Amino acid sequence: MVESSSQKVGIKIFRGAAATVLSLVATTIIGLVIMPIVVNQLGDRLYGVWVLIGTITGYFGFLDLGLSKAVMRFVSQSLGKGDKVAADDWISIALASFAILAIVSLFLSIGVWLLVPCFLSGAEDAKVISLALLIALLAFSAALPARCFLGILEAHVRKDIVSLIHVLTNIFRAGTMFVVISYKGSLIGLAMVAAIYTVFDGFLIICFARRVHGPFRLNKAALNIENLKVFFGYASSSFVTQITDIIRYKSYPMIITPFLGLAALTPFAIAERLTQMLISLCNGILLNLSPVFSQLEGAGGVEGNEKLKRYYFFSYKFSCYLGVFAVGMTMMLASPFIERWMGAKYLNAVPILHVLLIGIFFSLIQIPTLCFLFAVSRQKFYAITNTIHSVASIILCAILVIPFELLGLAFGISVVTFFVKFFLQPIGVLGLIDMKLINYHIKKSLPNIIIPSIFIILYYFFTKKYIQPNYSIIFLIGLFGSLFFTLYICVCGFNKCERSMLLRAIKPALFFLK
Repeated sequence: MVESSSQKVGIKIFRGAAATVLSLVATTIIGLVIMPIVVNQLGDRLYGVWVLIGTITGYFGFLDLGLSKAVMRFVSQSLGKGDKVAADDWISIALASFAILAIVSLFLSIGVWLLVPCFLSGAEDAKVISLALLIALLAFSAALPARCFLGILEAHVRKDIVSLIHVLTNIFRAGTMFVVISYKGSLIGLAMVAAIYTVFDGFLIICFARRVHGPFRLNKAALNIENLKVFFGYASSSFVTQITDIIRYKSYPMIITPFLGLAALTPFAIAERLTQMLISLCNGILLNLSPVFSQLEGAGGVEGNEKLKRYYFFSYKFSCYLGVFAVGMTMMLASPFIERWMGAKYLNAVPILHVLLIGIFFSLIQIPTLCFLFAVSRQKFYAITNTIHSVASIILCAILVIPFELLGLAFGISVVTFFVKFFLQPIGVLGLIDMKLINYHIKKSLPNIIIPSIFIILYYFFTKKYIQPNYSIIFLIGLFGSLFFTLYICVCGFNKCERSMLLRAIKPALFFLK
């Protein structure tokens, strides 16, 4: 029997979700294995340099300008219309744009390389640090055009290919780094390994994108003012959110280094690595809500759409349950895990992690809110609140890091996150569904937080005497906690209608697993 187009798309979506989870698990395991090895080889100071290099390279992500998302948007739209010529025109615009940006990135890389020694004039290894940074930035510049092809793969709903490429390169990168470290490799050696695999990752994406899309025709005529205006107009809205995210997530090492030194980056990096893993996991589960909200909005608009409203509140309940469980279990197991993973001397990262997790919790429960805003074309509201979030975080952290050091920094991050996520961002949705903020938190937030919190508290008291710095014990406590929590929340958290909704949601996955 011939599959319908909707079935084919469903298979692609499921493959993409499965591959994304695989990529996340593989990346997490690789990161957990390789990080203590790199820290032990480089030492706290040079590992701080390594983190700083990654931070500066991350800032170069500004140069994407939101164009990769625009490629996905317009190429997928053209493919949906069956107009491959139009798709090739948008690819022509994107390739020309990324080629120019790659050249700009190249010159900026050289400029940063020349300027860095001025800020490290007193350091003995200033030349080594600046050279390692140059290698990383040149690799980024070389791989920048691959972002166009990344957008092409996503337009064809082939997220599975992207995820598997990342898994492949991460495995080989980690293996090569291990070999280099085994032979007492230096910072330059590690930078070279990372650079080679950055370019290799981009090369694979280009190859597979050309295979999936087929031959494409570059059209100079497509580079006209009208097309450029449409293309960059769409890219600009996503660029604002991208730039504020980069500022917010990549600025903290720049605050820590001048006040506390490079060595202080290591405990903060340990705590931040674990929080980012948690965010990635929850994003992977919840970010697929956007197309569901978009379909509901298309069927009945936003205002007065009771079905859209009901789905939003259900997904918010689900995110609260997931957020309480994920953060609660991480708090329970953080100390023994870090002791076993990095060693007892890095237990100073535990209190930092605990404070960060408070803010992370409020970010996790509001993932459906962000999906809703993007799904109904209210992303400008998110851009505004995200800008407030970024600026306020940097200012408060800069104030608190001097008297309270890393704990002050973590506290500043969490306080601003709580204020923005709990009070500001929900307003963007509540104004559309005609509900007051106070009623939202009393009727929706508090019950959905209290119910799973009861389980976490009871589970902690039952298991605390068994918790030890042992991977097997940590895994078993996490596994049994997940199973018992699922049973508890199905009985005590979801009603009959919601359980039915969940069952309908997982049926397609069960079908494709047959």
